[in-house]
Order: sequence, then C-alpha cells, then structure tokens
Amino acid sequence: MLHEAGILSQSLVSLSLLALLFLCVCAIAAGFLNATVGGGGLVMLPAQLAAAGPQVSIPTIFGTNKFQALFGNASAALGFSRRVPIEWSFVLPCAALGTACSIFGATLINQLPASVLRPLIVILLTLIALYTGLQPNLGQQARSAPAGRHRRWLTVLLIAITSVYEGFFGPGGGTFLMLILVRVYGMDFLSSVAHSKIINFATNTGALVVFAWNGRIDYMLGGILALFALVGSHIGLRVAMKGGNRLIRWLFLGIVGALILKLGWDTWA
Repeated sequence: MLHEAGILSQSLVSLSLLALLFLCVCAIAAGFLNATVGGGGLVMLPAQLAAAGPQVSIPTIFGTNKFQALFGNASAALGFSRRVPIEWSFVLPCAALGTACSIFGATLINQLPASVLRPLIVILLTLIALYTGLQPNLGQQARSAPAGRHRRWLTVLLIAITSVYEGFFGPGGGTFLMLILVRVYGMDFLSSVAHSKIINFATNTGALVVFAWNGRIDYMLGGILALFALVGSHIGLRVAMKGGNRLIRWLFLGIVGALILKLGWDTWA
C-alpha cells in the first residue's frame, strides 16, 4: 500500500508545469468552497483522478485529497470560531461522534464500491435543492427559541450518518451538514457554516487516520495542494463573512446543483 502512494507521488509531481498549475488552481477553488458551503471534493477528486492514472487505487486518491483538504478545513474552522458565536456544548460532542463515524466510513471504502451510494445521493441532493430554492427565507435568521430535545437528537443522528458518508465518499458532506444545521437544528446559514466547519474538520481527521494507517496518502502532492487550499480557504472565509446569509444561500444552491450534475452523470455513466 505504501508503494501505491509512491506511484501517485511520481505520477503527479512529475507532471508538466501546466498540469501541476491546474491542480493548484483546483486546490484554491476547493479551499474556497470548503470554507463557505462545502463541496471542495467536487473540484479536487475529478482533477486528481484524471491526473493519477489507472495504476493508482481510488482509496489512495481519496486519502491524498482528504490530506490537502484538512488544512483548509482547519483554517476555516479557526477563522469562523473567532468571528461567529459557537455553541461549543453542542458542536464538540457532534465533532467527536463525527470523527468515530468517519473512521467507520473510511474503513468501508476498502470494502464497498462508492457507486452504491450515488443514486441515493443524487435523489437527496435534488430534494435539498428544490426545498432550499422554494423557501427563500430558509437560513436567513436563526430560530428564536433553542432547538428542542427531539430536534437535537435528530440533528446528532443525521450528523452521524453524514459523517459515515464523509469518510466513505466525501464530496458534499459539508453541504449536507449545513442543511442539517439550518433545517433541523434551526441555525442561520452563517452560523451553520461555522459549526459545520468544526464538525467537518473532525470528520476529515478521523478518515485521514485510516488512510494514513493504510499508507493511502501522497504527502508530497498533498502538501503542495494544501498550501493552495489554505489560500482558497482564506478567501472563502472573507467572502462568507462579508456576504452573509444571502450570499451563502446562493452559493449553497450553486454547489448542490453542481453536485447533482456530477453525481448524476457518474451514476448514469
């Protein structure tokens, strides 16, 4: 398995300057998306799959992608926690649960094909896009009263399910977390971004432990892309804080639509 990581490093770092530049631009875009509405994997995974070639396993590509995404997620989580009030008594247990569930999901990727989940995800994303688009006030203001016990438990359950998906497949996991926090828990979009970044960082860390243990990470390529992901994350943080709930809602709809097209095409193909 360590040999696979070595193949990935040789095949990607030895690319032409133009190809490597393309991957770095994709990392900036992925960092920007991950810092706002999630979905950075929608950009990076296809780029890395195209560059790696058939000799590199899917888990190795996923592991390298999660390694570079970890730094952008950490930067976004830290930045939002300094600017947006965080409900730590709620988000820390969710983050711990998310870590355990993502470890389980990352273990599954060596057992099951990712295509098993794609049809269901396409249907769910379509419903989410329709629901959000038809309710213009969704996520513009937080619920005035704290979420009741049943809503809190439902939120925790959905976060656990999403965390398994995040470890297993990845793209759109942060977007799902945002929707759960807005619709079920009652947060506004800006607060949901801040809390989802903390949970997303935890899920990314859990999955990364599994990939690292199995030698599924190209640290050389991941380190290069992580630097550019940090740039994108910094830009995304500033845009999210300046644009507020309205901008994040439109970004959310945009990335959900892109996910539907991408995963729908993968399923059909």
